[in-house]
Amino acid sequence: MTSFYTYLSSPVDWCEPNFTHSGWIAEWWNTLSSFIILLVGYMGVKTARGKNNEQILKQLSVCVSFIGLGSVWFHATLSFGGQFADEVSILILLFILLNRFYRWSKMVVFILVMIAFTGMCLFPWWNHLELMLLGFLTVRQFRLRLANGAPSSSAWILRLALWIFFLAVASWGIDHLCLTQRFSFHALWHVLIGITAYLGLYWLGESILPL
Repeated sequence: MTSFYTYLSSPVDWCEPNFTHSGWIAEWWNTLSSFIILLVGYMGVKTARGKNNEQILKQLSVCVSFIGLGSVWFHATLSFGGQFADEVSILILLFILLNRFYRWSKMVVFILVMIAFTGMCLFPWWNHLELMLLGFLTVRQFRLRLANGAPSSSAWILRLALWIFFLAVASWGIDHLCLTQRFSFHALWHVLIGITAYLGLYWLGESILPL
């Protein structure tokens, strides 16, 4: 159990060199950029009252806040506990969205969550692939919303969010391949995915379409 909280206990180590700016923070820029995600979630919670889709907007904003907290913990320590907190929060957010889109039964949701959760525990080095797959399934549903006629007054927000999401994934891929250590592309991923989340939450609050 000690290793759950221990520095460097995660099997995942991103491209940014460790402990270059502080003896307490493993990945300096990845940790600082994670606060952007936390801030987006906090702003979503604070501004959700009275918005369209208020209930789901609050749920997603809370999830984004926990993703930010988990990301800060993960990149500051590179601990398995931090990785687990970060990725489970993402998993919960994605399942909330996918369940809204597909209207799964409670039994189906339970089975899928248990499969994903078990995979995270047994194969933590493959979690990013699992989350990316679920993420693209979610993005596909948002693209279908656009194709099926999202209100023109808010469609540009969702369209911009999707384009920034693809830029974010490209940044994540560059960092995953560790093509350069001169610039933290994973920190850029945090910034871009934070902007994506902000635009997505904003669109959800303005959209007349129920989610």
